[in-house]
Amino acid sequence: MTCATYPNRVDLLFKVFAEGVHVDAEPELPECFKNFIQKHKLVFLGQGRHRVAYRTKSGNYVVKFPWQIKGNFDNMREAHISRKSKGEYCHYARCRCFDIDEHACLIMEYVTFPERYDNLPAWTDYIDCRQVGYNKKNELVAYDWA
Repeated sequence: MTCATYPNRVDLLFKVFAEGVHVDAEPELPECFKNFIQKHKLVFLGQGRHRVAYRTKSGNYVVKFPWQIKGNFDNMREAHISRKSKGEYCHYARCRCFDIDEHACLIMEYVTFPERYDNLPAWTDYIDCRQVGYNKKNELVAYDWA
């Protein structure tokens, strides 16, 4: 597989249902991503619909790789909103985009999950599946809003 091709999501879903493979299993990624992951000793966290996430060796950051075309747009959107947001309504994890072979990858501050979700501010209700957590400054931030 080259960097220009992506795994076929339909094939993966068929494999998940037919063979019982876990969706949390690390997906097959292009060589350019594999090389970056190996070079920086990233640790697999999980995958979503369009992206796969790895944690840096230091544990301070998460790197999101697009594994579907839409993942590129999700990464660019999150970086743009994070940079432009002043936090008046919602607080976003700090992040920025970088390119690997013309693919928009994202590096984001690592957050820890809240112990309880019943006492969070009202703005978290508007974040998809309340994907929020606490950064190192103990600020509650959204970590997935694309």
